[in-house]
Amino acid sequence: MYPTLSFMQANDKSAYYYTKFLKFCNGKNDVIDIAQKIDLKAFELFGVVDALLKNGLIKQVF
Repeated sequence: MYPTLSFMQANDKSAYYYTKFLKFCNGKNDVIDIAQKIDLKAFELFGVVDALLKNGLIKQVF
């Protein structure tokens, strides 16, 4: 999840989005709830959710 290089672009917030998303990903919050908690729009998390699902780090709950 974290960049493997010691330097990271100042505008690269991907690690921030992943950690913040996972912090609230407990099966009780949906993507919209989590987006509101971390002050983002839900569509901004589509890439995060997709990557976490594909790598088996989260699963969809109904």
